[in-house]
Amino acid sequence: MIYVLDTHVLIGYFIGSKRLKRKLREKIEEVRNAGGRLLVPTIVLAEALAIPEIHDRIIVATAKFYKAWILTKDKIIRESGEVEKL
Repeated sequence: MIYVLDTHVLIGYFIGSKRLKRKLREKIEEVRNAGGRLLVPTIVLAEALAIPEIHDRIIVATAKFYKAWILTKDKIIRESGEVEKL
């Protein structure tokens, strides 16, 4: 059982939003309890960040997912507060 989550569903689920349909919340719980997989595309993680440039958001989201450092000269990434600085 494999499902891909979109941004609104992912965020709604984790913040406990009452706007998230009950059926969606129940399906997520069903998949989790059955040992299924809930996939979160990098672009979904990127969409949830406060960095304006999409390419930079994808880079930061990837680093956050892997708990990795980013080697960058990009001022926006370095000053975003989303990653640790070297």
